[in-house]
Amino acid sequence: MLYHLHELQRRLMNPLSAWAQATSELFSSPYSPLAYTPMSRRLAAGYDVLHRLGKHYTKPAFGLSPATIDGSAVPVVEDVDIEKPFCRLLHFRRELPPKRRRAADPRVLIVAPLSGHHATLLRDTVRALLPEHDVWITDWIDARLVPVSRGPFHLDDYVAYVREFIGFLGGVVLGTFMVSLLLVILIVPERRRTAWVEAITTVNAKYLFLALMIAWALSMGLLASLNLEVNTVGVPALIGLFAGIFIFMGFIWSVIGE
Repeated sequence: MLYHLHELQRRLMNPLSAWAQATSELFSSPYSPLAYTPMSRRLAAGYDVLHRLGKHYTKPAFGLSPATIDGSAVPVVEDVDIEKPFCRLLHFRRELPPKRRRAADPRVLIVAPLSGHHATLLRDTVRALLPEHDVWITDWIDARLVPVSRGPFHLDDYVAYVREFIGFLGGVVLGTFMVSLLLVILIVPERRRTAWVEAITTVNAKYLFLALMIAWALSMGLLASLNLEVNTVGVPALIGLFAGIFIFMGFIWSVIGE
């Protein structure tokens, strides 16, 4: 109901806003004789405020590419990692050249406020963080552009969105760890025995990973039996998935390397 009233107000204000804009220009344009009357500046300012009350503000672009990183211009690509009915999770991916690769920067999630403004008002904050951070931002969608069939959006939905985005970034961290681990495994020469390779390929390690697999299966079964909501169980399930992959890989490797 509130959205219908807001849309009705906006449509009623459109003709008034257009008239106020024309009148403001009439009292401020140097080509208009009314601009040289004693009260012209105050009248123009008053009509301009009335015009802004009914004006529809379009969403500007972030326009962050290229970004200056380490004194050089680096292209920045906006990727939509998660798309929800009322929000998009934008990732500002920096396309650093391979020769300038460096250690992973801290991940930062900027939660734009729901105050009636577009997330692009925070582009200066994003620009300041880009040189030393991997940045995501919540790009909230104007509710008037979302079909009624997609359902309502309340405070609990807002909290669920933010929790899902935080869980996604946590999954990215775990995924990066798994990829790094696989790379370390691949670069170890086949016949060279290092201390940490010896530690997980002994007979005792095989039974250790077997016990971990049983404990992982029991914990995941317990988590599934709780019948929790998706928003609540998503992050633990994602962590459990990566943990299960790691444990299973350790068990297989301990058996093969025996």
